[in-house]
Amino acid sequence: MLVTIEPGFYQVGAILNNSEIRSKYQDVVNWERLAEFADVRGIPD
Repeated sequence: MLVTIEPGFYQVGAILNNSEIRSKYQDVVNWERLAEFADVRGIPD
């Protein structure tokens, strides 16, 4: 078995762009702020 600790920040567009999910979590997610990180694919060391 191999276990890694990987620093990363992943967003799934299909989930984040789902209107039902966005509506459900509108009070706990700052969607505008989250959109600023849409192009982040990982956090380098």
